[in-house]
Amino acid sequence: MKKSIEFNWYYFVLTILLLGLEIIIALFAHDSIIRPYIGDLLVVILLYCFVKSFVNTPVFMTAAKCNSRVKFYNHFYTNKIMNYC
Repeated sequence: MKKSIEFNWYYFVLTILLLGLEIIIALFAHDSIIRPYIGDLLVVILLYCFVKSFVNTPVFMTAAKCNSRVKFYNHFYTNKIMNYC
């Protein structure tokens, strides 16, 4: 398993574009499909691109770790909201 730190402009530009899209969704999309589902999907891709911007790791390992992190934080965020209701 090869890991090396090197900057990748391609993934960095994709990260910036996806971050902009996420901000637009957060500000203007107030529905029950785009914000919760498409937004979560794009966050996984955003995290993947951010990691790949700085670290050269295998594709599957990076994607699996990014997806598991989003599911972990999403679980605790949902429980936090449910406890306040």
